[in-house]
Amino acid sequence: MTDPTVTLTRSVVVGAAPDRLFRLCEEAESLAPLLADVRSVERTGDGRHRWWAELEGSRLTWETVAVTVEPTRRIAWRVRPGRDRRRFAGEVQFQPRPTGATEVRLVLSCAGTPGLSVTDAARIVDDNLESFRTRAESHVAAAPGGVESRLDADRAASMADEGGVAAAETAGGTPPTKRG
Repeated sequence: MTDPTVTLTRSVVVGAAPDRLFRLCEEAESLAPLLADVRSVERTGDGRHRWWAELEGSRLTWETVAVTVEPTRRIAWRVRPGRDRRRFAGEVQFQPRPTGATEVRLVLSCAGTPGLSVTDAARIVDDNLESFRTRAESHVAAAPGGVESRLDADRAASMADEGGVAAAETAGGTPPTKRG
């Protein structure tokens, strides 16, 4: 019997241009200080990175390999097969907003994670996206040529567009869960 695949789609509006956020994400080792649960990221080869995180009190490690890189637009990856049964794949998309901000959309699919509910996975992803937003805005604003965050109206519009519902679905068709 195979474990169901859970797919989460989340987005956040970040007060920085797509090219700056793309560069941050393309250099995955720079993400550790920007994400709440990631402790470190190490480049292991061309397009490959080893990640260490602490999630729900468990220490985890995995290795990713980039499968698609579209500069300033999208990075897709998958987790290299390991000794355990966890399987992950995902992509991050960078969509410019009229205000000069960027909508960062994360699509993450995972299987082989017994005991991890869709609700728990969504909360973990949401916490890390919010951490990324806050820390990336500070990082970009502090960098030479940085921009000030001017997103309150853009964030409100983004949330209104989604009706306050963050998409979460499983291969079995579980309906979206309401963020609260």
